[in-house]
Amino acid sequence: MKLRILQRMAAAQTLYIFPTSLARDAALDERCRAAGSGAAWADGHLTLSQLLQTLDVKLPREGARAPRVAEGAARSAAIARAWKAAGRSDEPTLDALDSVGRLIAAWKGAGAGPEAIESAAVLVRQAGHARVSDRLSLVARVYGAYEKELGEAWTDREGREAGLLRRLRAAAQGTVFPAGTRLVLSGFHRIVPLHRAVLECLRAQGCAVSVEPAIPWPDEEAGGAVGAREPEPFETVARSFGRLRDAALPARFAHAHEIRRAEAPTQYSEVYEIGRRVRRWIEDERVAPERICVA
Repeated sequence: MKLRILQRMAAAQTLYIFPTSLARDAALDERCRAAGSGAAWADGHLTLSQLLQTLDVKLPREGARAPRVAEGAARSAAIARAWKAAGRSDEPTLDALDSVGRLIAAWKGAGAGPEAIESAAVLVRQAGHARVSDRLSLVARVYGAYEKELGEAWTDREGREAGLLRRLRAAAQGTVFPAGTRLVLSGFHRIVPLHRAVLECLRAQGCAVSVEPAIPWPDEEAGGAVGAREPEPFETVARSFGRLRDAALPARFAHAHEIRRAEAPTQYSEVYEIGRRVRRWIEDERVAPERICVA
């Protein structure tokens, strides 16, 4: 029954992808009200997790047996053993395990391994931030020991998704969805790098991937009116899902050459742009964090 449902989803000409089940259900309710019907067929409306599950079912396996996924307590236990293997004699608190787990998940999801984090720790130390460098180096060692703890028999969510991406890249066109299938992302404020790579791979295999803005921005062609917009092609949408531009600074600022001001169409775009710029100042231009002020 489950496989038949997934097959019907894969055969649909247009699939609407939502970040959560709540967002999907809200969209279905709205479309039911608009159609004057009391029910809607939900096969063409998937959460991102359901899309990944569809890919997992349809794609050929890499080996005879898939590794087990360590989640919850099993994942925390593996991180705790890795903490000891990294040379720490103290017992990690639950908060420490959770924080380290979140860091590892974020880095692994972005494709950064323990070696990359150790290299970053060296650069931070060269910039004069020894304490931050020591913490990064510790987490890099825990990260490496954690990967050894998982071995070949186990993996985690990020490892499973990375394996899914490898299988997708190796698959022939049309293995999952017929060429020309439309994938419309709806309600997303951000997409992690690995999920973006999956969507870009689907686009390369013939799917038409587009984005419905989570928050409508002004339409220049409509005289600046804010309203619903047609889905935009995935490849033309900025990684923050927003258009930004530098604004002219008043001449009265004595240190205008050191000030950057940005105008953004939405609050979300503004926050994402600030984050990108602060990161670029610190990592690329070596600006000291204490010299940066966001107002």
